[in-house]
Amino acid sequence: MLSKTKRLKKYGRYLIIFAGIIFFAAIGIRYYRRTVVEIFTDSTGIVWRVLTTDENGNRLIITEHVHGMTQYNTTNTYTFLTQSNGLQPALSEWFTENLAPELRAVALPAENVDNDVRTEPMPIDGRERAQANMDFRTENAAAGFTRAGYGMATPENSLYILSVSEVNEFRRRGSLNKEGYIYIHYRNTNLPTSWWLRSPGVCELSTVAIVWWHASDRIWFFEAVSANERFGFRPALWIQSPQ
Repeated sequence: MLSKTKRLKKYGRYLIIFAGIIFFAAIGIRYYRRTVVEIFTDSTGIVWRVLTTDENGNRLIITEHVHGMTQYNTTNTYTFLTQSNGLQPALSEWFTENLAPELRAVALPAENVDNDVRTEPMPIDGRERAQANMDFRTENAAAGFTRAGYGMATPENSLYILSVSEVNEFRRRGSLNKEGYIYIHYRNTNLPTSWWLRSPGVCELSTVAIVWWHASDRIWFFEAVSANERFGFRPALWIQSPQ
């Protein structure tokens, strides 16, 4: 019969082995999640990543980098994306001028764009702002998700930008990078920059949500800003399933 000390050593070895299996399995899962993300370059040189595939095989894609610098609205007022007079025209122009022809040929309308978990900035004071930004990190309701539509894609009904809920969901799945970089031609380099979301902000002064680049801390997080400030955008697009 084994002594108490020997039994403890034996069980200790089993625990170490078991912990090692869990550790390496976790590494393998993270590695697997990284490797299944599909990234491709279109005929114009723009890089895209696939965020998800729906039950019909249609794919939602988003640009790997930030494009353009624009206001969400020309006044500090939150509106649904399709009603914005800054960002929606910028997306429509991007569809016409920058979207690769092979993607334009398979583009689908995006449905449920003008819907979200919240439909207007929450009327809060400064003391509650930090908690509101904290809530952004857990906001993940289906009301904030788009879906592939039917019919002809146009500059006005196809390209869009993500919501807070979509960022959280696709980050959870491992298919979205929160980091945003914009290419500066004259410097031949990519610089980090904040990018617009279509979700409402947290108060009457900070009316629209963005993914914010905090330069001094070199981190990315959700923030709310005035709609008439200028930030970049990452176009998202539903495309038909490959034949």
